[in-house]
Amino acid sequence: MRLSISHVPPEILSCIIANIGSSLELRNLALCSRGFYECVVPYLYEHVVFQNVYYDCNHSDRRLRKLATLLLQRPDLARHVRRWTFHSSRRNGVRDHQADEINDMDNVRVSQVLMTAIKASSHSEEEEMKWLNDARCTRRRDAILALVLPILVKLQRLDLQTMPRGLDLDYVERMMRRAGHGEKPFDVNPAFQALTKLMYSSTKRKCGIDPKYLALSMPFPSIHAIYGHCLGSPFGSAGVSASLGVLAPASSTLKHLELRDCTMKKANITHLLRVPMALNTFILDLGSSHLSYCEVNPRDIRNALKPQEHCLEHLWLNYNEPRGGDFPRWWDNESNALMGSFSSFKSLQVLQIAAIFLFGKENFHFRCGKSDAAGQDPNGSSARLTDLLPNSLLTLHLSRCEDGFSGTLQSLENLILRKESSIPELKNLVLEGTNRSVEVCRKNIQRLGGIAESHGISLSVRWCNPLISSREWVNHEWGMDESIW
Repeated sequence: MRLSISHVPPEILSCIIANIGSSLELRNLALCSRGFYECVVPYLYEHVVFQNVYYDCNHSDRRLRKLATLLLQRPDLARHVRRWTFHSSRRNGVRDHQADEINDMDNVRVSQVLMTAIKASSHSEEEEMKWLNDARCTRRRDAILALVLPILVKLQRLDLQTMPRGLDLDYVERMMRRAGHGEKPFDVNPAFQALTKLMYSSTKRKCGIDPKYLALSMPFPSIHAIYGHCLGSPFGSAGVSASLGVLAPASSTLKHLELRDCTMKKANITHLLRVPMALNTFILDLGSSHLSYCEVNPRDIRNALKPQEHCLEHLWLNYNEPRGGDFPRWWDNESNALMGSFSSFKSLQVLQIAAIFLFGKENFHFRCGKSDAAGQDPNGSSARLTDLLPNSLLTLHLSRCEDGFSGTLQSLENLILRKESSIPELKNLVLEGTNRSVEVCRKNIQRLGGIAESHGISLSVRWCNPLISSREWVNHEWGMDESIW
């Protein structure tokens, strides 16, 4: 007896479809038959990726309006969306390969559906009129996006990118604030209840985007991780941002907070770190390639982390400045450039940190191959490293070691020799620098590796070539293990 595809159990068929990585292939499979359509649709709409094409604004706008209309009309499709990505692109075309209903949709019907949704979401006639006008503007796609996101009842991950010619989030911000406060229309139908991961990113390199967008999502009950890229503070602003100020201490379920290329000011970072009840992971890259715009100093960051010292397990503190750039005023103040001790962080297991934050500027800047010939440590940086680290630490990752590789190796050797009395749980050491600094210290690195191995510690070295581009440092991905998002 010959078997057809109809005889394959639905569970096995679902497993096969789940391993199809291309949304275009999923779309083609859905067009084969009604049976395949019903099996494929949950996977086809699971992750909606929409690219905002720079030079084809009209096409992108029509596409988004039709996709929004389809989801507003079809709640059965909207409930399949688990992740939504909206970003800008210079490539021709968009990556959303959802059902052909989008292409065949009548423009008049699109306008009617969007008008009805705007009327239901508006709090006044004035707001309704302005919203309708903005919804017709190709530069205000957030007026459309704000109507769609709240109806995605099973949305778990949201990725939004802002840029000078990209996405303005004013309407999205408005709807998220109303959802958080339970205002109309969310007094009857709560939104964002399943949202666990959120990313806000920007291509604005200097001042970044206002942290108000980050603050809007922290009160949601299921929020677990927030990823921010190029978050900053408006020029001339002082004190805590108004949107952050309304957040009460220990009021969020947030576990993972990641701020890449960050130029946020001291008051905002300090207040932000008080909001999570028990933060597990904190990642902070200062700079946005303009470290001179960053007013917060390492000692401020260490003090701001104090409310989380009982629960923090993973900590990443680095700075993002191309060689030869302008450094902020606090860089010349040794008391501010030195991070301070983490010995009270009893749960800390993984620490990745710029070496200069631990050793201080004066102790760190004895160049490769120019450390004391007798192997002495006149500035006491070895003892400082031992005193700064908690005894619970499993992994120590020192980044940007190129300006003091020899001294760093010497300090680590003393740390390893004192392992049993200072950091008995230490298992991994990672060093990061330019390839030239690694090459100069190759023999010392090999020697340190042998000492580390004899004490049950794995030593690894990462390097890159500063001559390739101005961005000479290792290109990091999201997360402590650089494997998420």
